[in-house]
Amino acid sequence: MPAPTATDPAEEVQYPHADWLRAWDAAPPLSQSVRDKAAGLLAERLGVDVKAIAFVEYKALEWNDASIGCPRPGYAYAQVITPGYAIAFRDQARALHFVNTNHDGSRLAYCP
Repeated sequence: MPAPTATDPAEEVQYPHADWLRAWDAAPPLSQSVRDKAAGLLAERLGVDVKAIAFVEYKALEWNDASIGCPRPGYAYAQVITPGYAIAFRDQARALHFVNTNHDGSRLAYCP
């Protein structure tokens, strides 16, 4: 199966996780390192080779807490504004997937 393509530039990506506070206007561009970590996590969770997913775009956000937009039931999270990114990828079936991170990629979360 051919590698997926990113997205049609005219297509607007709808981010499903609305539990972020605001856009992170002072954000540095998403680093290749953080992007690669996010792609690796997604590939692992989907059980595919990292080459089977394509980067689409990202949004720099300030999350409401340390759950970075993916709180798990029964877990407590520091109630601090957490700068980071919501990163969109496509799989070979062109389905969108999102990986959320903190600012340096030391915390990653895939919220299916």
